[in-house]
Amino acid sequence: MSQPARGWVKSRSPLTGGEYAVHLTMADTVDDQCILRIDQSRLAAESRVSKSTVTRTVRHMLALGLLERVDTAEQERARMACHQPVRLRMVF
Repeated sequence: MSQPARGWVKSRSPLTGGEYAVHLTMADTVDDQCILRIDQSRLAAESRVSKSTVTRTVRHMLALGLLERVDTAEQERARMACHQPVRLRMVF
């Protein structure tokens, strides 16, 4: 868990409702470099939202600049082929 990430989300997140719940759960699960290492199913379960809400939230956060991709498209495809979560970094 990253205390700075959690504090930022609690005080400054522009998201509301289920999207806010996903954002807060992300802050609780990032490593010291703010990289998310959790798959969307687990993120949905821990956020108490549907997987489609998580997918929509991730797309929205990427568009807002609250998340950034860590891997190249090729690396992402390789990770998905091995059933590993795509790595994203929280930006705050």
